[in-house]
Amino acid sequence: MANLRRFSQALFLLLFLWLFLQTESKGANELGYPVKIFLDADPLIWLTTILASRSFYGVFVLAITVIVATAMLGRVFCGWVCPLGTLHHLVGKLKKRNVSNKQVSFSSPHLYRIKYLLLTFLIVAALFGVQLAGLFDPLALLIRSLSLALYPMFSYALRSFFDGVYTWDVKFITVGSEYTYSFLKKTVLPFSQPLFLQGIFIGLIFFLILALNLREKRFWCKYICPLGAFLGLLSRYALLKRSVSEDCNGCGACQRSCQGGACLPGSPDVAIPDKAKIKKKEWKGAECLMCLNCDDPCPKNAVSFGFFRKPTSATLDLGKRRVLGSVLAGMAAAPLLRITPLAKTGVAEPTLIRPPGALAEEMFIKRCVKCGECMKVCITGGLQPAFLEAGLEGIWSPVLVPRIGYCEFRCTLCGQVC
Repeated sequence: MANLRRFSQALFLLLFLWLFLQTESKGANELGYPVKIFLDADPLIWLTTILASRSFYGVFVLAITVIVATAMLGRVFCGWVCPLGTLHHLVGKLKKRNVSNKQVSFSSPHLYRIKYLLLTFLIVAALFGVQLAGLFDPLALLIRSLSLALYPMFSYALRSFFDGVYTWDVKFITVGSEYTYSFLKKTVLPFSQPLFLQGIFIGLIFFLILALNLREKRFWCKYICPLGAFLGLLSRYALLKRSVSEDCNGCGACQRSCQGGACLPGSPDVAIPDKAKIKKKEWKGAECLMCLNCDDPCPKNAVSFGFFRKPTSATLDLGKRRVLGSVLAGMAAAPLLRITPLAKTGVAEPTLIRPPGALAEEMFIKRCVKCGECMKVCITGGLQPAFLEAGLEGIWSPVLVPRIGYCEFRCTLCGQVC
């Protein structure tokens, strides 16, 4: 099953990257591919958009599909589909393995609460009309980072390399490089070199998030990801469950292979009567990514997965005060972000020019998830990520900067990809 999961992860990552490359002007005023399919399948974006804008969107039918799949199979989206989760998994491979038989150490057994408290904050803020989920949602974060930082960097590096090769003026190398560059231009390179304000800042944040995997594998997934928290709450009642038989000797093999930090067995020297208690208490079903890694390495074959099994998951203890604090913070987000002249109708920043066809500013800011796709498809590069032009609530939302690029009258790609 582990090989099947790896195949699924690779397949969806390649699909995501292919669709990302197709989110590009091909000379016609249409994209031709469902480039938004991953964002449309994001339950957190779906929920917070509905709450913030007070309207329902049929386009998010894929998000409902993910919710149903999670309710049946657990967090399969996190372990088998999510492209950012796959990248975290790959970077985590660089972390040195603990070759001893001792159990691996964790940053803290309670850090997992952060993502649930963040989820609470985002949902409550959305209830009060503030859409902040796009800043932390893994899919929006990945698309934004690729669009505004990594892809421009990749394009610039390749173009600079081939420019350098061309200046060498070595005949057989120059001819070969021209064919290679022509192929790359048709497949992976953008029509023109993208340049974005704040690209460095957005890129550094993304690299920092990936670097956390060197501290602990899947650090983001375990402790920060609000989408993972949302799916984790749903997966607590999933039909597919993990069970551990009495043959478990607490060796820790499942713990060392667990991707989500859900498997925390007791010490091998614990008395037999206490081990069942430890297994029940320390198994965090909401943290299970359904990677199924804990099944194969078990020397006693004590771990198994099946449907309609007796739940053994520990209670999700977030602490009443922490949850209340997150709720109050979400409630305070709206007035704190709106006590600015920019929130008053007709008093927006003069340089704040939204994409063509944009809704009124109040509704626009409630629906925009700051994914950056509209900026990526802009053929002139005029759409740029905002900083504080629209207040803190509008950070990284698209604004037109005429000094950088004009708005092509016949182009509607930004509206198509939104």
